[in-house]
Parts: sequence; structure tokens; C-alpha cells
Amino acid sequence: MAEFRYRGREVLAEDILYIRTLIERHPTDSRRKLSSRLCEAWEWRQANGALRDMVCRGLLLMLERAGQITLPPVSYVRHNPLTHRARPEPILLDMTPSKIRCANCNRLSSSRCGERRRSRCSTA
Repeated sequence: MAEFRYRGREVLAEDILYIRTLIERHPTDSRRKLSSRLCEAWEWRQANGALRDMVCRGLLLMLERAGQITLPPVSYVRHNPLTHRARPEPILLDMTPSKIRCANCNRLSSSRCGERRRSRCSTA
């Protein structure tokens, strides 16, 4: 078996065998529970004393993708409405300015008093 390295920790063949036996001993555990058990067994903690749970799950996922272990299926997927909603078709707006009739000279203009600014309006 090949040796792996994950976030500064070397994962040896004995470690992979230990992970396999841990998964076999607790077949109904979730991935989160398995990573917590592994962190406690390896005493893998953060500087504040909390378990390195997310790092351990990343390690387990890396080993599964490499074909070294088989994790239980994902049991819960968080509902995030922002990532799974159907995206509507974009609305294309006509951004060309509409023509407006000048109230003073009755000419078409792209803005109110546009003709007045150019001194073409009779009331300018």
C-alpha cells in the first residue's frame, strides 16, 4: 500500500487498516461519528482542544477517493435553497432611451427638455 500525507500527517498502511476496522466495527455510524471516533483514537485536536473533525473527514474522503477505504453513504444533505433552486431565464431589458415629446415644441427628444438645452425649442 502506498503512504499518504494529509495536512502534515503521514497516513501509513497501519493507519488505513485501523480506519477499515473502525468502519467495520461501527457499520451504522455516520461519516461524522466515524471521524469523531478517529480523532479521539489518534488524539487529533486543534490548538483550542476541539477535535479536528472536519480535517479528519477530509482525510477519510481522500482515502475513499483513492480506493483505500469505503465510507458509509451520505445520510443527510443540508437544504440550501440558494444552491438548488431553478434559475429563471434572464430578463433582457431594452436600455435604449425612449423618445419623449417636448412639452414646449412638440419635438421628439431622448430626454425631457433635451431640445431646450440645445436652444432649438421655441420657448428656450
